[in-house]
Amino acid sequence: MKKTVFFFLTVLLTSGCRVIKDSLYQNTNTYIGAAVTLEKIKDDSSAYRILVTDFNSLTAENAMKMRSILPERGKYQWANAEQYIAFAKQHHMRLHGHTLIWHESIPEWIKQIHDTAELHTVFRDYITTYVSKTREDVLGWDVVNEAIADSGGGFRRSFWYNTLGEPYIAESFFLANQANPHALLFYNEYGLEENEEKLAATLQMIDRLTRQGVPVHGIGMQMHITIDMDMGKYRKALREFVKRGLMVHLSELDIRVNPDREKERFKHFNYVAAKLQKDKYYEVVKTYLEEVPRNQQYGITLWGFSDAHSWIIHHLKKNDWPCIYDARMRRKPAYNGMWKALSE
Repeated sequence: MKKTVFFFLTVLLTSGCRVIKDSLYQNTNTYIGAAVTLEKIKDDSSAYRILVTDFNSLTAENAMKMRSILPERGKYQWANAEQYIAFAKQHHMRLHGHTLIWHESIPEWIKQIHDTAELHTVFRDYITTYVSKTREDVLGWDVVNEAIADSGGGFRRSFWYNTLGEPYIAESFFLANQANPHALLFYNEYGLEENEEKLAATLQMIDRLTRQGVPVHGIGMQMHITIDMDMGKYRKALREFVKRGLMVHLSELDIRVNPDREKERFKHFNYVAAKLQKDKYYEVVKTYLEEVPRNQQYGITLWGFSDAHSWIIHHLKKNDWPCIYDARMRRKPAYNGMWKALSE
């Protein structure tokens, strides 16, 4: 019997069989990330362990946005970014910068500037100063976030669009590239996996920027989706971005079990909901790995890994369970679905 066991162990060790590991990122060649608020994680030993075991890429949920970094004129709060830089270094994680320019994270003092030339100076100085300051530690940035309208095929009439005009988008990328020529620069957007009108408008914008020589290196597909997401439309979107040679980042993935049109399809997280969510996590990750060539995979980032900290529950006030860990930091079937897709 001992000889038989030894024989099979020898075969396993010498046949080139892949060793499957009890971790998400260790079972794939692509980066697996989590967007978190470190203050919440550091106070929870289970969450801390999960973060450093399952993930090798880190994104700050809010601490690296404009409102956190420059809350007062001329007073940069570098500590907000530095805690993420230090954590990423300590645990050998990639740090992804999120986000430089977003209309929902503008300090109030900036909104009070009515002189366009003055506002433009603040805009330029902020991007240049921030990207230069972090150039050794942040090698990927969501430069512009959510600039396209949900319908109509045009730009969102945001603060930046209304004050600086459409050129603010191209200038954001040029400034970031000048401040750190080695950083990968992304346009980040939601709804691209299903909203075909928004996808078309985004592709038109990227094509136009590319013709102008603007350094847009990648697309962030946020992927705040539900179990009903149309896989055909998702696959089409991936192919469009791959065709353009862009790096592709699933940048904010979570999967709700209650679609907007059926807000209480599941009042409780039961077996059926868990199975549907598991299958969708598997399909989303597997399709990404199939459709995006390895050299264009920037990785997959979950927008929170536990239902305890999900923005869906706490900010949107929705009754749902969108993450791969439950509120008690236990693995859900969704974890197994994602793990399987990465391990195959």
